[in-house]
Amino acid sequence: MNTGILMVGDILLILLFALLGQGEHRTFSGVAGVFITAWPFLAGWLAVGVAAGLYQAKHYRSYSAMLKRTLIVWVLGIPFGMLLRILFQHTEFKPPFLVVAMIVNFIFLFGWRFLFVSINKRRNV
Repeated sequence: MNTGILMVGDILLILLFALLGQGEHRTFSGVAGVFITAWPFLAGWLAVGVAAGLYQAKHYRSYSAMLKRTLIVWVLGIPFGMLLRILFQHTEFKPPFLVVAMIVNFIFLFGWRFLFVSINKRRNV
């Protein structure tokens, strides 16, 4: 089981979140702009994820193990990314944006993990 692919998928999905947000608000400013928008969320997710052992294979042997570990990182990582955004990009805290960020990233990141676990379960049968 290659969990490195999980990290790559996470990065791509958080970049997609930033791209969709820029599209929704009509603020698309090129590839660099997507990275500028995404970096706090990437940093928050990856920092909490690595610290919590999110990319260890043992957390992807079952759906329940995946859910438990990913929930911890989701609950901490996305708000941490929002905090980084506020501190380093000098934006104000907007609760509706946090709600949207939590929901969209929940769908993206949990959906990705369900797919990953499903594929690995089929390979190991």
